[in-house]
Amino acid sequence: MTDEWIKVTAKSGRRRHTRPPTSSSSSPSTSLKTSDSPDPDSTPSCRTTGPFLSVDEIARQHKSLQTQWETSTSREALIALLDKQFAATSDAPVTIQDAICLGAGTFDPADGSWQAKRSAHLQVLAFETIVSHLESLLDKKIIRITQEPVLTPNDETFLKTHLSHTILPSPEAFHAITPNTLLYGIHLYRPIYAAALEKSLPGIFVGTDADVWDTVSMEKKHDTSRLQQIHNIYNRVTFPEEKGGTVFLNTTIYFRKADSTSSDDTKNESTKDNSTKEDDKGRDTTTQREPKDAPTPEKQGNHTTLHTQDNKKEDFTTQDGGKGEASKTATIDDRKI
Repeated sequence: MTDEWIKVTAKSGRRRHTRPPTSSSSSPSTSLKTSDSPDPDSTPSCRTTGPFLSVDEIARQHKSLQTQWETSTSREALIALLDKQFAATSDAPVTIQDAICLGAGTFDPADGSWQAKRSAHLQVLAFETIVSHLESLLDKKIIRITQEPVLTPNDETFLKTHLSHTILPSPEAFHAITPNTLLYGIHLYRPIYAAALEKSLPGIFVGTDADVWDTVSMEKKHDTSRLQQIHNIYNRVTFPEEKGGTVFLNTTIYFRKADSTSSDDTKNESTKDNSTKEDDKGRDTTTQREPKDAPTPEKQGNHTTLHTQDNKKEDFTTQDGGKGEASKTATIDDRKI
């Protein structure tokens, strides 16, 4: 494996995010990483050595941060933009049946980092705010699902007993996504986004803005094709950042448009059915229905092949400028695997 380090200039006026190595799907360094690791088929595991925080202690810390979150301008702005979006689409609102939270991290990191704990709790609090408000707007119960392989047993118990989350092992949540899903994944690797979006595009997607990848030098531009598809056909709004924080930096909420149906998800399948096929002699054997008097079309030696592309995901972080300000450059690790 060879690592290549490339300097790129960050977008003017925008800071990058620094995140500790406490999520199965986020970068373990303090630089913006565009690596194709981790492999979504390779499941990380939670730590097996203690001591561990008790469920009660996790709940206590969550409650403390919840009190702060509920009076924050970020939460207020988040609810306001949800109201505005649904008011604008009241004639044909998006239907959400379940909500899937990917890679929020553990509430009990091995190094005890408070920054890491706070990030995980805030991501879950924002997820809960969105889901609860959608339940109010849609007047229906929404199933909550979490997939995060690095959760400790007590993390899982807390999510199940206090927040009514269903915990799915990786990669089961990827296969559960439908056009009626809210998919929530903050600062994830490209391969995780790609795996999550491969089967179906969700009704609402909360994750890294597709424009962020424009500032990154990548070997595989097609890694973000599904993210770019969402960026092009969905309504989008910037996720409200917390004052003085970076937990939701460069995050966007994408809403499926009323005229954007699940046909986008089946486009690849229909293309397979309609595309030409060649036999072992290289001849075009596709049968096309023609009018009775129409001349027989001339055989063509080549045909169009649709190459299906998927997106890759990744986490990004930055180096601090020394005075609490973000540095103007980010270091990128673009690994070839």
